[in-house]
Amino acid sequence: MPEPGEDLEGRTRAALDSYRAMAHRWAALFPLVAVHRLNMPAGVRFSESILRLIHALVDDDDELAARHFRAIG
Repeated sequence: MPEPGEDLEGRTRAALDSYRAMAHRWAALFPLVAVHRLNMPAGVRFSESILRLIHALVDDDDELAARHFRAIG
Protein backbone atom coordinates (compact mmCIF):
# COMPACT_ATOMS: atom_id res chain seq x y z
CA MET A 1 0.00 0.00 0.00
CA PRO A 2 1.20 3.52 -0.70
CA GLU A 3 2.14 5.78 2.18
CA PRO A 4 -0.69 7.85 3.69
CA GLY A 5 -1.05 11.32 2.27
CA GLU A 6 -3.32 13.96 0.83
CA ASP A 7 -3.34 12.67 -2.77
CA LEU A 8 -6.12 10.07 -2.63
CA GLU A 9 -6.26 9.59 -6.37
CA GLY A 10 -2.51 9.09 -6.63
CA ARG A 11 -2.46 6.67 -3.69
CA THR A 12 -5.35 4.67 -5.19
CA ARG A 13 -3.68 4.58 -8.60
CA ALA A 14 -0.36 3.46 -7.06
CA ALA A 15 -2.06 0.66 -5.10
CA LEU A 16 -3.96 -0.61 -8.14
CA ASP A 17 -0.92 -0.32 -10.40
CA SER A 18 1.05 -2.45 -7.93
CA TYR A 19 -1.71 -5.04 -7.82
CA ARG A 20 -1.79 -5.18 -11.63
CA ALA A 21 2.01 -5.43 -11.79
CA MET A 22 1.87 -8.41 -9.44
CA ALA A 23 -0.66 -10.06 -11.77
CA HIS A 24 1.67 -9.62 -14.73
CA ARG A 25 4.81 -10.68 -12.90
CA TRP A 26 3.32 -13.87 -11.43
CA ALA A 27 0.59 -14.64 -13.94
CA ALA A 28 0.33 -18.33 -13.05
CA LEU A 29 -0.09 -17.59 -9.35
CA PHE A 30 -2.36 -14.56 -9.68
CA PRO A 31 -5.68 -16.44 -10.11
CA LEU A 32 -5.10 -18.13 -6.76
CA VAL A 33 -4.30 -14.79 -5.10
CA ALA A 34 -7.24 -13.01 -6.73
CA VAL A 35 -9.78 -15.69 -5.84
CA HIS A 36 -8.59 -16.56 -2.33
CA ARG A 37 -7.21 -13.23 -1.13
CA LEU A 38 -10.02 -12.79 1.42
CA ASN A 39 -9.24 -16.07 3.14
CA MET A 40 -6.40 -14.55 5.14
CA PRO A 41 -6.13 -11.54 7.46
CA ALA A 42 -3.58 -9.90 5.13
CA GLY A 43 -6.02 -10.17 2.22
CA VAL A 44 -8.83 -8.66 4.25
CA ARG A 45 -6.57 -5.77 5.32
CA PHE A 46 -5.55 -5.16 1.70
CA SER A 47 -9.16 -5.18 0.45
CA GLU A 48 -10.31 -2.92 3.27
CA SER A 49 -7.51 -0.44 2.59
CA ILE A 50 -8.45 -0.26 -1.10
CA LEU A 51 -12.11 0.17 -0.18
CA ARG A 52 -11.21 3.00 2.24
CA LEU A 53 -9.30 4.81 -0.51
CA ILE A 54 -12.16 4.42 -2.97
CA HIS A 55 -14.71 5.45 -0.35
CA ALA A 56 -12.79 8.67 0.28
CA LEU A 57 -12.50 9.36 -3.47
CA VAL A 58 -16.27 9.16 -3.96
CA ASP A 59 -17.03 11.49 -1.04
CA ASP A 60 -18.10 8.73 1.35
CA ASP A 61 -20.88 7.45 -0.94
CA ASP A 62 -21.26 3.83 0.25
CA GLU A 63 -23.07 2.53 -2.83
CA LEU A 64 -20.75 4.19 -5.33
CA ALA A 65 -17.69 3.00 -3.40
CA ALA A 66 -19.01 -0.57 -3.46
CA ARG A 67 -19.68 -0.35 -7.20
CA HIS A 68 -16.18 0.94 -7.94
CA PHE A 69 -14.62 -1.68 -5.65
CA ARG A 70 -16.49 -4.46 -7.50
CA ALA A 71 -15.50 -3.05 -10.89
CA ILE A 72 -11.84 -2.89 -9.88
CA GLY A 73 -11.96 -6.42 -8.52
